[in-house]
Amino acid sequence: KLEKLLNAPVLVSTIDYLMPATEGTRGGKQIAPMLRLLTSDLVLDEPDDFGLEDLPALCRLVNWAGVLGSRVLLSTATMPPALAYALFEAYQAGRQDFSAVNGDLGKTDAVCCAWFDEFGCIDATLNTKELFRKNHTEFVDKRIDKLKKEKQAVTKAHLLPISCAKPDQALETISTNIHDAIHHLHKDHHQQHSTGKTVSIGLVRMANINPLIAVAKSLFSRPSQDNFRIHYCIYHSQFPLAVRSHIEQRLDAALTRHDQENIWLQPEINQAITTLPEQHHIFVVLATSVAEVGRDHDYDWAIAEPSSMRSLIQLAGRIQRHRKQTPQTENLFILSQNYKALKNISPAYTKPGFETQSCSLASHDLTQLLTPKDYEQITAVPRIQMPAGKLAKESGKFLDFVQLEQWALFQRLLGQGQEENHARHWWQTQVTWSGELQRRQPFRRSSPDASYCLYSEEDDEDLHWTKKDDTSKPTTYPETDVIRTTKLELAKGNQSWLSSHVEDIYLDLAKKLDVNKIYVSKVFGEIRLREDKERVIDWCYHPVLGVYCEE
Repeated sequence: KLEKLLNAPVLVSTIDYLMPATEGTRGGKQIAPMLRLLTSDLVLDEPDDFGLEDLPALCRLVNWAGVLGSRVLLSTATMPPALAYALFEAYQAGRQDFSAVNGDLGKTDAVCCAWFDEFGCIDATLNTKELFRKNHTEFVDKRIDKLKKEKQAVTKAHLLPISCAKPDQALETISTNIHDAIHHLHKDHHQQHSTGKTVSIGLVRMANINPLIAVAKSLFSRPSQDNFRIHYCIYHSQFPLAVRSHIEQRLDAALTRHDQENIWLQPEINQAITTLPEQHHIFVVLATSVAEVGRDHDYDWAIAEPSSMRSLIQLAGRIQRHRKQTPQTENLFILSQNYKALKNISPAYTKPGFETQSCSLASHDLTQLLTPKDYEQITAVPRIQMPAGKLAKESGKFLDFVQLEQWALFQRLLGQGQEENHARHWWQTQVTWSGELQRRQPFRRSSPDASYCLYSEEDDEDLHWTKKDDTSKPTTYPETDVIRTTKLELAKGNQSWLSSHVEDIYLDLAKKLDVNKIYVSKVFGEIRLREDKERVIDWCYHPVLGVYCEE
């Protein structure tokens, strides 16, 4: 693995392989990624996708890239000002050390910077953060002007007011509104087959897995309207690897829609049109944020449980992504409150989201936090532009959803508002001699977890859940009752979109790789689940729903 990391002419990986360059505090884990950075340039895709907790570690990596003389390219259409400023400062501080050792003229503050978009590029050699901010702002302002002159957006959004009298009604409230919205959006945004039958593919995005599954089970149990059939696909990170890969392959095929007639060639859709009696077929992906970033998918419409402005911008980019057809009516419905807000949990817009105890909202209802210009035609503008005017606050709490997000980033990255635990410490103070900052600002802080496998001991044996024990040699797979299999109630007019036969997925993969089912179940049947020392977590499993906890 280390040879591949170091010797590949071009290394394509997740950022986790490089993070030990600054986060490794013992055992020499920093050596390999540090050597890679010493001999490579660094391209970071969607760096603003990290949550507040992980951004300081990202700054440390960029700073160390500067120390080692790497050039850094940041690829994103939604770069917030605070992150751009922080990454420049971090890189410049590192580059100063590099130039002091390697530069012909000795230590220099100058950094060669460039900005690129579809309209052109600009470049400048800058030696102060003030000059960088000026150039960055000018680029963003010009980009916004050009975006406004482009043709009408392909996404029109509607803020759907929802509320409930009691917290225990939150699930019922969300699922009822989503069920009604699915039918409404299909009627306005669909394709018609030569037989007269209609099809649409939509996305329902939820913030967290357990509420997502609770809503999915509620939707499965609700009868569809007359002459409608809804085909549901559940998509999140807690499936065995082989099953998640199968889901993504089928979604990639169905949602590649540069040729809009491609939809009729998809086996599941063709079968629905030709064999089922209903006139209207709705294919719905119920997903977490895994559907937002890194997936080149084109949906007809979407429904969003909000968590941040960034999330809404990313989701809007999955609607009419390939076909670019301007809608006549709204094709994105945004729930005015998320599940946590309806449950009276505060902060509500967090994990994912930018609300914290020290940076909180006066209300959790987006009808009071967003203006129509923020959401009716969603663009990257609220994310890349500094909010105008003073901070809107009431009793120390924010009144504006966009301002909260921007301010939270300035706090975490640059120490605004007397924030103590911020990223700037790394390049402004002498902390690199210890691992204290890494301890306080860890990358991907997570709970202890364990590995499980949907496993088969023999080729002809049924699959069952086992716990992977790699403390023994060879690795063993003792059976476990930590994950229990559940049932799924299907009401009239509902069905699963994709096949839920895991055995078939395993056998197909075994055939492709020329291995047996036992090997596939060991390598591709794995899933990692968190553990709690205080209690045993009641994990549930269904082939359609994946692994989850009951809400």
